[in-house]
Amino acid sequence: MMKPLWFVLLCAVSASSPACTFKTSDSDNIREIARQHGGYPISDAQCKFLNERGLALSIRGNATVLSGVSMAWVNVSLANLKTGIKSDSYRYSNSLDTSEASQTKADDLLYSNLSDAIGAFDFATAAREMENYRNKRK
Repeated sequence: MMKPLWFVLLCAVSASSPACTFKTSDSDNIREIARQHGGYPISDAQCKFLNERGLALSIRGNATVLSGVSMAWVNVSLANLKTGIKSDSYRYSNSLDTSEASQTKADDLLYSNLSDAIGAFDFATAAREMENYRNKRK
C-alpha cells in the first residue's frame, strides 16, 4: 500500500534542519523586506561563521521611488554588537528600474542587492580586520 503524499512531504519537512539564526544590525524596513522575500539570503556556512565569532551582519540600505524610478541600495559589513567594532570592509550594491515605478519593485531591487552584496562579501577578511582592531584596543 502506498503512503499518502502528504505523509511523505510531512516527513521530509520534519527531517530537514531548522534555519540557522544570526544577529543583524539593520533597520525595521530591511528586516521586513527580507521577511517578505523568505528571509536573509545567507548560506548556512556564512551563518555559522557569524555565530562562531559572535558577529552580526550589519546592513544599511534603502528602497524608494523617485521621479518615476524604482531604486535601491545596500551596504553589507560585519559588526560586533558587544564591542561596537565594525568592519571597514564592506560590499555595496545598487540598482534602479525605469520601467516600473513602484515601492514593490524597489523592495524587490533591495532584496536582489542584498543577495548580491552578501554573496560577494568576504566574511573572513572582514572578521580578521575586526580581530586586529580588537587586539589593538587591548
